[in-house]
Amino acid sequence: SYLICSGDSTKYPEGRAQMDKAVQIAQDKGDALYQYASLIYSTLTSVPAVRMEGWTLDEALGKVNEAISKDSLPSYIQLQGNILYAQEKYQEALRSYQSLNRSSSASPDSYYYTSVVKDRLQFDADEIIATLDSAVNFYGRPYTSKVAPFILERATTKENLGRHREAVLDLNEYEQIIGTASLTSEFYYFREQIEIQAKMYEQAMKDIERAVYLAPDDLGLNLEQASLMLRVGMTDQALP
Repeated sequence: SYLICSGDSTKYPEGRAQMDKAVQIAQDKGDALYQYASLIYSTLTSVPAVRMEGWTLDEALGKVNEAISKDSLPSYIQLQGNILYAQEKYQEALRSYQSLNRSSSASPDSYYYTSVVKDRLQFDADEIIATLDSAVNFYGRPYTSKVAPFILERATTKENLGRHREAVLDLNEYEQIIGTASLTSEFYYFREQIEIQAKMYEQAMKDIERAVYLAPDDLGLNLEQASLMLRVGMTDQALP
């Protein structure tokens, strides 16, 4: 795999030959096929992608399917779903992810990927959010930092669906988990924008003030703060 990931295209054929040999001699052929499929998938979806004849997502899918035929481990099925998603075969990807969700190997990741595919397939908004709820609630309360990325994703999804107040509640939860000391001006600007959509102007004012404090040289944030002041009638404060 080192030769494939080296960035030197002259070494790709040798690297591929070594991977083929590894599968041939491996005692655990399922794992070897999975590792091979994972390498193809990761190098095709990275930037820049590895390009050579026969190095395709179809080949990766074939290898992981063969691995699953030997042992349907959750990591194999997860990779199968990821490859299908990359191929824009969303309905098939959904079946892979849902099979994980129905098993003892369900995880926040499997529910998250399911929500992404459902969004692509234009499922009902409530169903998409319910799937993200499953990811968020997987470990139960009190929430830990492991859950934070899924709460942030749910907030973004709610924002995209126009559920601004619900999105703000999720962002408040995210802030509580991560801690204010670890958050950037970008976070506070993002939440301020959603709060404006929700007509939560008092909270928005506090957030843009915090964003300006964290990035005082960002003139765009200063302008946003002045704009919000004008919106709520604070003309004298906006002028400076």
